[in-house]
Amino acid sequence: DLAVFVESELWPNLLLGAKKRGARLALVSARMTEQSARGWRRFPGLAHAMLGAFDLILPQDVHTGQRLKALGGRVDGYVNLKLVGEALPADDGELARLKAAAGDRLIVTAASTHPGEDPLIADAVEATGRYPLLVIVPRHPVRGPALATALRGHNRTIALRSAGAPLTPETDIYIADTLGELGLFFRLGDIAVLGGSFLPDIGGHNPLEPARLDRPVVHGEHYANWLDVYAALGEGGVSCADPAGLTAALGRLLDDAD
Repeated sequence: DLAVFVESELWPNLLLGAKKRGARLALVSARMTEQSARGWRRFPGLAHAMLGAFDLILPQDVHTGQRLKALGGRVDGYVNLKLVGEALPADDGELARLKAAAGDRLIVTAASTHPGEDPLIADAVEATGRYPLLVIVPRHPVRGPALATALRGHNRTIALRSAGAPLTPETDIYIADTLGELGLFFRLGDIAVLGGSFLPDIGGHNPLEPARLDRPVVHGEHYANWLDVYAALGEGGVSCADPAGLTAALGRLLDDAD
């Protein structure tokens, strides 16, 4: 009777088929980047028919709303589901175990990283000269083993979580190639670095996840999907335009007792 689609799951055959069968359609927390809008503008008739099938459209932000309306869609209000919810959960016992294993070092958690971002972040952390533990949580855990191989060097000690490698006070980089444990590793870290923002065409990832746990958020300059959220975070989000800027931001935060 009712089919609810979230963010950007826009599949024309599915939507038009559901409409033909009499289902009411809602698009909630809709998100459309400028890149996606350019793609749909190549097929204006299809875009108009597809978006016109919806009985309710609630975009995440004004920019998405403008793009949807330009393609023939409607805007019935605004809602961003990423703005609601509690902090990500964590296993308290595992958190205590990891904290004890890491020793008394400061910890930088690099979350949801994509290929090409990991060496940039690792080099920036190393260049601070503060020797914090770097925890990397790749966006796609399947990258874990290859990432461990790629980051070895510079006399780095690497531990891979999926292989059961222990975290010790001597570990330089701990690769948490698992799913569902971001809450654990945001709590473990003192500073969060968010991936998907140091390379173009990804748009960044959700800064509210570490912010809800009172962690400062460091990110690159490519965060088009989160402009309004970062604006609301103010000084809680630190933008870096290049590797030198990332090193400087991390060094400043690592020296900040607050």
